Amino acid sequence: MVQDINMPAPGISRFEAALQRRADRLGVGVDQVLAHDRQALRSSRYPTADCLDPYEVELFFAAELSEERIAHVQNCPMCATTLDVVKPREPLDEAFSTPTEQEKVAPANIPSWRPAADAGALVALPLLAVGAATIEFGWCRGHSLPQLRSGWDASCSRLSERGGCQNG
Repeated sequence: MVQDINMPAPGISRFEAALQRRADRLGVGVDQVLAHDRQALRSSRYPTADCLDPYEVELFFAAELSEERIAHVQNCPMCATTLDVVKPREPLDEAFSTPTEQEKVAPANIPSWRPAADAGALVALPLLAVGAATIEFGWCRGHSLPQLRSGWDASCSRLSERGGCQNG
């Protein structure tokens, strides 16, 4: 059975496996690699005032970084490493234009949110309820138009039985 180089042996962390691979590649012991890394961190001057800002990293991948800043990346191993580590796996325009797996399986009949229409519905429903109550009780008190009055006689008789209509 062939072991995947990216998968550490059981009981060994990925960090320890990577550290061992580095030591083997350099022909030194793990302790020497760790000592070197500690010394490099202590003596590092990164980031300098000239190093890339986060927005410049975005500009780099959008191919909008100035030539002067690209020259800095070519001379600064830490900025070059930063760009290598954060490099998108796919082009940015494809990442944002391609539907996600969740969008692919979502039902197509889900209506989209329309703020104006939805807000109108939220306002209209209470107004309709208040209007209906006003019409009901207002007409029962004798304020109805004569041609509409006959439609509400049954309501007035029901309310008068409960003592709520003054017309009934």
